[in-house]
Amino acid sequence: AAEAMLVQSGQRIWGGFGGLSDNDYFKVLIPPGKQLVTVDIDAGEFGSAANCAVFVENATGGELAALYTGDDPNDVDPEGSITSGGDEVLFFNVREVSTANGRGGRPYWYVLTVEIEASP
Repeated sequence: AAEAMLVQSGQRIWGGFGGLSDNDYFKVLIPPGKQLVTVDIDAGEFGSAANCAVFVENATGGELAALYTGDDPNDVDPEGSITSGGDEVLFFNVREVSTANGRGGRPYWYVLTVEIEASP
């Protein structure tokens, strides 16, 4: 991944898009042992014009998950979980996925939250 910002479990990170091709990269260090990793984007639900997707990748760039919306049909923002074997770095690529050309600027913001918890 490009230069990725380190995110701690439970930390809320504000981000924004400068244009359609803007990608934001984050990484999280997963502790040893089986872990449930949940990623949540808040944007459209709270008035942002951003149409976000989150791509979860391992350290070699392999895609582990692609999140476009949550499980609830009324949820317009990506949310989901993956299980990690632990002791690894996961990367999150947040993108504006609208088909309109050149979308970006102040109305295109999001808040990213990543939670990590031990999984049985």
